[in-house]
Amino acid sequence: MIHTDRCYVYAWLQREKAMTNIGKKISRKESYISSIASSTFWKDITTGEMEQFLLWEGDDPEVAGATEWWAMDYGMKTIGKKHFYNRQNNAHRGNQDLVTPEIKARVVAFFEGKLLPEKVPSKTYSLAENIILAVENGGYPIVKLPVYEIAEYESAQARAVQSNIKGEDDIVRSFEIDAKRVLDSVTPMTICERPDGTRVIVNGHTRLGAAQRCKGWNTMPVCIVKEEEFGDNEIDIKSNINQAGSFANRRAFVTTTENKDDDLVFQMEKEIAIREFDLSNELGLKAIREHLTDMFEHAASNRYAAAGMVTKVFNKFKENQNELALTGNLLTYNDTYLTAHCYKNYESKGIPVVKGTVSQVNHMHIWGHIWNHIKKAKVAPKQMAIVLHYRSKSEFLTELKEKRIDDLKHIIKLSGFNVTVEVLPAFKE
Repeated sequence: MIHTDRCYVYAWLQREKAMTNIGKKISRKESYISSIASSTFWKDITTGEMEQFLLWEGDDPEVAGATEWWAMDYGMKTIGKKHFYNRQNNAHRGNQDLVTPEIKARVVAFFEGKLLPEKVPSKTYSLAENIILAVENGGYPIVKLPVYEIAEYESAQARAVQSNIKGEDDIVRSFEIDAKRVLDSVTPMTICERPDGTRVIVNGHTRLGAAQRCKGWNTMPVCIVKEEEFGDNEIDIKSNINQAGSFANRRAFVTTTENKDDDLVFQMEKEIAIREFDLSNELGLKAIREHLTDMFEHAASNRYAAAGMVTKVFNKFKENQNELALTGNLLTYNDTYLTAHCYKNYESKGIPVVKGTVSQVNHMHIWGHIWNHIKKAKVAPKQMAIVLHYRSKSEFLTELKEKRIDDLKHIIKLSGFNVTVEVLPAFKE
């Protein structure tokens, strides 16, 4: 986590629409932009046509807060609230005596079009990513809450698994070696607070799980973000909470485990469900791919990696759809049936038999079992048998495509052994 007291009051301007956003931040200058929840603001900022203006820079957060309020108050009174993305002055008035004539003159110069814009950073983050950057850079107050209380909050897990046991184990081991170091370095969790006061864990599940297992780890640092900061409608809020949890896991701190491929696939599938995207519509796949790649580019470390995860999501969907396309239930065979079947048809006739699943034909694992039979026998059997069965529709579809059983039969023919290959039916006639 980066600790800094440097403060900035900034303005964003969309000239064509004559729309403005005023805000402050306490962080690295090149980090996050804002946590304004206006979907219009974030749509406009992604076009690259917004201009950024620095209204004040200094080390006093009280001056920053008072300047933000004065700038919004002045702007709303002179150009009107309709020209602001945020239609009300939600800043804290603070001590207005701290707003010097020089600061006021610079603010007025901005609204009169006399202030030159700064160069906009080439790397622009989304609303959800900016919230996490704000948490990491001191943009939200950090409070300590009891571990037992946080454990009762609702979870918005961004992991493919509900509990990251390995990650928890690593933290627990570090805590047992040097508890003070872990407690001093633990980064704050992000908690979303709804209007009714209920709370949702956005990120920090692994840290919380480890804390519950460590004697003496009683409190956890958290940053509480109001639900309205995640968006101005239910779908955007759910989507941004999902993306925030993903982005928070983009790199590993002492007490955070980085996203794995399964985690990113899980997060993308969650976004698809939230937005109700239709992956069966080929015409819409390009737009969905671009949306997911844009959304998870930073969480996946780069755009190429994010695009690769989108391909995995699409392929996984196709496999599931193919399985659903198969009519009827797959026939399954338990050990009792297989044992009786093999005895009746082969072993009772003196024919050694090997049974297995169709997937075991891959890399010729089942052929290895045949060789083990031959190796243990004093005399090579004149005849043998292999009985195969399917465990899933996916296995059935894979075999239709790859035809591994045909490869097995070909190898048996070349070997000169008399081996019968029986594949039990996958479906009823």
